Amino acid sequence: MAGLKAGRSVEVAVTGQLLLARPLHDSRHGPFLELVERVRNADVAITGFEGVLAGKGSPSPTATLHVAPRSVAETVAWMGFRLVGLAGNHAFDLGPEGIVNTIQVFAEHGLATSGTGKDPGETKKAAIFHTTAGRCVALLSRQLGPKAAGEEAVHARVRDDLPEPLGSRPGVAHIGVERVVSARPDVFAALAELLEESGYTALRSERAAMGAEAAAGDGLDAWGTRVVAGNSNSEAWRVDQAGLDDLNQRVRGISQSGANAVVHFHNHYWASNPAAVPGWFRETAASVGAVGAPLVIGHGYPGLQAFELAQGRLLAHGMGSLAFHTRRPQRYTGLQVWESVVVLVRLSSGGVCEKVELLPVVHGDHPGRARRGSELGEPELADFETGRAVLERLGARCASFGSQVVVRRAGGRAVGELVEGSQSADPDKGSKC
Repeated sequence: MAGLKAGRSVEVAVTGQLLLARPLHDSRHGPFLELVERVRNADVAITGFEGVLAGKGSPSPTATLHVAPRSVAETVAWMGFRLVGLAGNHAFDLGPEGIVNTIQVFAEHGLATSGTGKDPGETKKAAIFHTTAGRCVALLSRQLGPKAAGEEAVHARVRDDLPEPLGSRPGVAHIGVERVVSARPDVFAALAELLEESGYTALRSERAAMGAEAAAGDGLDAWGTRVVAGNSNSEAWRVDQAGLDDLNQRVRGISQSGANAVVHFHNHYWASNPAAVPGWFRETAASVGAVGAPLVIGHGYPGLQAFELAQGRLLAHGMGSLAFHTRRPQRYTGLQVWESVVVLVRLSSGGVCEKVELLPVVHGDHPGRARRGSELGEPELADFETGRAVLERLGARCASFGSQVVVRRAGGRAVGELVEGSQSADPDKGSKC
């Protein structure tokens, strides 16, 4: 990527994650085709794929498997996407073979992927797309947790306890996130007594001495959760600094080469209110933006979370889902998981977000869908009234982060624009949410 010319501004389309149980490319539903046209018209379109493609591999012992037919890859390419983030908690649902198969099938359809690979080095590489105007956009995808057992890629190993060298193992690019619970002195003492009298402390010490587990370190190990003494009962989340430093170094290198880095995070460590953005996640996204990524997108929670636009960087903390073909829709009530937005970002030649446009989308069981009875479950651009309500709900979340959503009518639909809080809205563009 070194020596690339900046070129003119470029339009990047990003969407919520795709959880697809069936292909959509045979649909002739008008509002869906209109959505597809808007995605295709961007210079480059990016999404996250939640799951793995069928064909190879064995099911992992997880409660829920997201395995899609191979034909879904054709749908993703047909919709206009070119870069796909694969790092996620379901990427390993068919094990190492499923990882390799999914990458290969997407590649056969002209899709560049990031976040999984044949070895640790490959999982961390960026997926690259060159626009017709000569601009380069690079996607870096990371899984923040929780991770499935064995999902991380492994280097080839030569050890004295192995009869012969072992090859590398495919897996997912994972950045560790640890929860640390702080307990008041009286609670900490009571917990220490419980661990001691139940025999867990002795068991933990014995396994550490055998080398079967790492030493507990400071505080208490309470059945897998670290507890430290503090002034209050609370919890904190810590992101693995080495993994974050590696990502930031890659972002910095992409930016210095003249390309634009887009970072995709997949995360299931939600706040007690899942529509809220956890503080640790906001800090992580901000750190990546600060080193040169003009666009950071979050997936995991199937509903929308707040966006913020500051100093030309867009942090779309929770993009929700563009399609959510869950086999258990009865678990999800209300509107939150059935609405999203297509985000159209105009990046300047210097890699700054000049304009952020929001196209409201409804899908699945949303009452505002024009085609609720369709078995395909296509997403669609919302009508004006429904779309305005979607943007108002999103705008209320963005406002707490200092960004505003301005709504206007265009082509009979509601269209939003995200602006920095210090900017004054153009009265000709509509009202602020």
